[in-house]
Amino acid sequence: MARNITRLRPPTLSSTGARQRLGHRQEVAFSMTLDAIDTLAGLYDGLDAVRSSQSPLQTPEANALTYKRQYEAAVTRAEGIVKAQLDRLLDYEMGLRSAATRKAGLGADPAGGNEIRAALRGMSQKARDHAVVDAITRGDASVIAAIVHSPSAIVTGPITAPVETLTAQFVEKANPELRETLDEIEIAADSIGFAWQGFSKGTADMRDVGAEDRGEIGEAAARSASATLAAAMGGV
Repeated sequence: MARNITRLRPPTLSSTGARQRLGHRQEVAFSMTLDAIDTLAGLYDGLDAVRSSQSPLQTPEANALTYKRQYEAAVTRAEGIVKAQLDRLLDYEMGLRSAATRKAGLGADPAGGNEIRAALRGMSQKARDHAVVDAITRGDASVIAAIVHSPSAIVTGPITAPVETLTAQFVEKANPELRETLDEIEIAADSIGFAWQGFSKGTADMRDVGAEDRGEIGEAAARSASATLAAAMGGV
């Protein structure tokens, strides 16, 4: 008798929450994230249909192998979707950060960069740190750009805060809209990550590994017997 029980789809496999939080974004990176979650949900529903519609004309082992083969194909497809979308979000974020860095005036070594680095190097650690914080507060791109494009920390003298942190602080101050977008990129990445977790666990739970093993042993035995028969029939 066919199995009619269907499993509840994991809640993370719904794009509803992500659409509520990200639906106002028109960028392709966001819309494709939502579409990717829906595709994972569709793959889950398809596998659930396969598992829930086992043929009464086949053994449990044969049904288990049918699901396993469909499952493996669907998982490969889902992995590709998730990787492609996370890569797309990363590329989008990197592009935003690069554009924001240029807009903030940190894209190249400033005029007088060597003189600025020499002045910083001649300060005490405390004074140097204060000068950097003051430059961020005033929006003085030349000081931060001179640090960013320094060939070595030795040239400027040690600065307490990491250069990456200083750059991020300055760029976000110069681009006040950037933080909101970066936060939403993180939401998008988390949403597709949670969807993948729900898909992979939910579809794996539908497998009957014991029946799969018995079915594969039976198939191997059948192949061996067929080969033996074929060899015998080919004899004199």
